[in-house]
Amino acid sequence: MKPSAARLDVPDLEALTAHALARFEVLLARRHDGPPVRDELVANTLQELSVALEELRVSVETMREQSEALAAVRQELVAEQARFQALFDFAPDGYLVTDSAGIIRRANQRAADLLGVKPERLVGKPLTVFIALPARPAFRALLSQLAAGDRGTLDFEARLTARLGRTFEAAISVAGTKELRWLLRDVTTQRAAQHALEDEVSERKRTEDRLRNSEDRYRQLSGHLQGAIEEERTRIAREVHDELGAALTAIRFELSAIAAAMPGGERAPGDALAASIGRVDAAIGVTRRICGDLRPSLLDHVGLWAAIEWLVEDLGGRTGIRCTVDLEKGGEVPDSECATALFRIVQEAVTNTVRHAGASKLHVAARASGGELVIEVSDDGRGIREGELARPDAFGIIGMQERARACRGRVLIEGGRVHGTRVQVRVPLPTPRRRDARSNR
Repeated sequence: MKPSAARLDVPDLEALTAHALARFEVLLARRHDGPPVRDELVANTLQELSVALEELRVSVETMREQSEALAAVRQELVAEQARFQALFDFAPDGYLVTDSAGIIRRANQRAADLLGVKPERLVGKPLTVFIALPARPAFRALLSQLAAGDRGTLDFEARLTARLGRTFEAAISVAGTKELRWLLRDVTTQRAAQHALEDEVSERKRTEDRLRNSEDRYRQLSGHLQGAIEEERTRIAREVHDELGAALTAIRFELSAIAAAMPGGERAPGDALAASIGRVDAAIGVTRRICGDLRPSLLDHVGLWAAIEWLVEDLGGRTGIRCTVDLEKGGEVPDSECATALFRIVQEAVTNTVRHAGASKLHVAARASGGELVIEVSDDGRGIREGELARPDAFGIIGMQERARACRGRVLIEGGRVHGTRVQVRVPLPTPRRRDARSNR
């Protein structure tokens, strides 16, 4: 019989060895006391004994290898435990292990540093003694909940009191039921920075509120000044028209009467009077133009559209620019204050065209669109540049924007890619409620 290629289990090996030894003893006994033993039987018995011894040797070798492997695993486990202990002891955060009652069983060096006690002296102390007094009842209730298994991992913040009375804000994480694992992190610096940031944000919001209030007061003041300016323009235009215009007209009539009463042969004095009458006529024309510039009477007596038509027609007559007007007059018109603001916006736009654009054509259009009144002034001049719109001294543009904002509207100004400028103002049309309120004023 040959040795088995596979290793036998220990019980099988013991049984095989015992059987071979028993047969060998029987053979020895028969050899001395009984009939002769055949050589074949002896050979078989020796073969079985040899197999058993070989299996025993293989098993011993296997057990030795397993013992060496087990010793290597044990050494590796010890090294891993040492590495874990090093990580545990020198971790940047504090780690504690307590029982369900909060009694400390293990603590790393960082936790000991935070609490001001050596790691070995922390063992056996209740974690509760390091919780600030006001928070202890809630902390004890938390321990009861954790012991009952009501929670998994819990994150919270608490004020801890270290040795010698030093207190600090700690971010705490805890998990477990019978054995609780705690992570402690000092967040005093972070909370101080957070509070400082919150204070800065609050101060910035207060500053923004003050700026917003200041801007609102500026807009109110701007609106008040615009109203006062319009009132003053109206008063001056009326006085100039009534007083100066009347005086010039009377002077013209008087000069005409004197010229008519002079004898026909006195040609030189008559020419002088005619020249004087011409100058008076020119002065009357200038007076009327100044009155129109100050406050066109058409705006008060006929309305916005007539005032815009007069403005564009007068501009074309004085400058030679070919002006066209396309006004949809059938819809609602804004109230008096908003109509004045729109007229001044159009007046500023066409004045800019004359002063800066070098245009040969000017078009003014108005239409109702989507509940808004849209007025556009466009020309074929050089076109406004982006930088000109953002200039801090572009007071004309700022004035247009503020006037539109006072009417709850907006102004869009854009220059063409090649040439031309378009000024568009949009204001909401009067609603029935606003019309009723306006009619009751």
